[in-house]
Amino acid sequence: RKCLESWVPAHQAAMHHDTPPPIHDEQASFTQPSAASPPGGPLLCTAPEQVNRRKQLQHLLSAAPAEFTCTLDGALLADPVRSPYGHVFERANLSHVLAENDGTCPITGQPLTLEQCP
Repeated sequence: RKCLESWVPAHQAAMHHDTPPPIHDEQASFTQPSAASPPGGPLLCTAPEQVNRRKQLQHLLSAAPAEFTCTLDGALLADPVRSPYGHVFERANLSHVLAENDGTCPITGQPLTLEQCP
């Protein structure tokens, strides 16, 4: 605090250590943390600008061309692979499915290994 006071007037420095002013419902929306959140975690605050930005990003992602999405789950590709049969998968999804299906392509039923998918 002494370091802060050397750069900021004392009344403003004290302000940084006090409880922040309340945020009214019209200023932000609040979401209770999920069960997976760490215990005692704070409420998550989402300002209107962030809500608008999130909606814009969701719209952009939902409008992604099919060739940028996984054939299995339709999610955007982060680590894509293409099977010799022409299907595009997220590497982790395909690896999981191949392990469960004894090395067969989930689309064609043909034999397939991850090594065959660059």
